Amino acid sequence: MKWNVNDMPIFLAVVDAGGISAASRGLNVAKSTISRSITRLEEDLSIRLLERNSRQLRLTKEGETFYQHCQLLQEQIELTQASMLGFHHEPQGKLTISMPAGFCLQFIQPKLAEFAERYPHINLELKVSGRAVDLYSSSIDLAIQIGPLPDSDLIATKLIDSPLIWVTSEGYYQDNRDELCDKNLTIELLKKHSKLMLDSKIHSNLHFLYEGKKEAMFTPPHCSCDDSVAIRTAVCSGFGVSLIPLFLVEKDISRGVLKQIGCSFKVTPNSSLYAVYPSKKYLSQKTKVFLDFLKTAIKSD
Repeated sequence: MKWNVNDMPIFLAVVDAGGISAASRGLNVAKSTISRSITRLEEDLSIRLLERNSRQLRLTKEGETFYQHCQLLQEQIELTQASMLGFHHEPQGKLTISMPAGFCLQFIQPKLAEFAERYPHINLELKVSGRAVDLYSSSIDLAIQIGPLPDSDLIATKLIDSPLIWVTSEGYYQDNRDELCDKNLTIELLKKHSKLMLDSKIHSNLHFLYEGKKEAMFTPPHCSCDDSVAIRTAVCSGFGVSLIPLFLVEKDISRGVLKQIGCSFKVTPNSSLYAVYPSKKYLSQKTKVFLDFLKTAIKSD
């Protein structure tokens, strides 16, 4: 090995902390020592790992690849140490997951205690956001993202394929029954009563399937939002009609809080959610057990 393995945890600390100064404080090591370690690592590898200036630090493409490998090496070292202490190869360490609020509310929040009890040595950090994230620059191990996904070198495992359905509150339906009943409902009436819809990025990919024809989805007439949970809450409070993934409102419909309408006005494509991660080959043990836990949580819901 041409490079010093003792430089690896320092490199990881610099990337995770977002800079040499922050890493210095976290490790309680002089900044000059950390700088020498990074410089020595780059020289030994003959590769520039970090682009740095006075304001920010950023991984190069080669640095991103090296960072992934170092994370796995560090985890294996920690697992080896843990096994010597009697932990029997339990997955451990910090695991950062990004996901939409609706997914977290429906599948993760009710199961957090179970996961913590099963894997007490995993420090789980949840980042709840509807936005797509850069897994490399954000140091995120796994992200739940809404499809369709752009072409990339990331690995994507489909978790959910849920139809989008038209729903409204029971009260709003009763107040507008003449227009919203199946006999009288039209696309124009759906547009009239759609007060809050999915944001334009998602909305622009949707089409109606009606009477054997495919039509482009209408432009949202009032408000748009990138958070299905916020849309669901607004509709439950009586704010018109909206298009929401079935998995998020199925229980509301069964309890009579929401009412499904417009079954003849099907929408394509379905709302698909994917687990996205950098590499299947180098997937860490802690990420594997969380991914398996996710799949089980979805099936049991």
